[in-house]
Amino acid sequence: FRDQFIAMAKAFPVTISGQPAGWVKGKMVLRLELPAGQYTISGDKACRENTDFAIENGQILFIEQEVVAGALKGGYIFNILEDNQKVRSRITQCRLVKTLQTAV
Repeated sequence: FRDQFIAMAKAFPVTISGQPAGWVKGKMVLRLELPAGQYTISGDKACRENTDFAIENGQILFIEQEVVAGALKGGYIFNILEDNQKVRSRITQCRLVKTLQTAV
């Protein structure tokens, strides 16, 4: 999800272990259902770094796409967030882009 107004109209891609999963703009959520396993979330060349994560059966994991401003060049990163009421509250302020069931 991206709960930011910075670059709100700019859509940044989401890739899971090399497979395109969708695009996210400001105040939007992309919901993915993945089988248990190890994954890497990344994007295009504006993505500053890949982020590895593991997920177990039935686990809910929240990953924030954070736009990062720079003096010469901006970009974005992915943050793994703990499941808590604050995160869920932020997500309710966003619009669901799509739900994707995938067996990456």
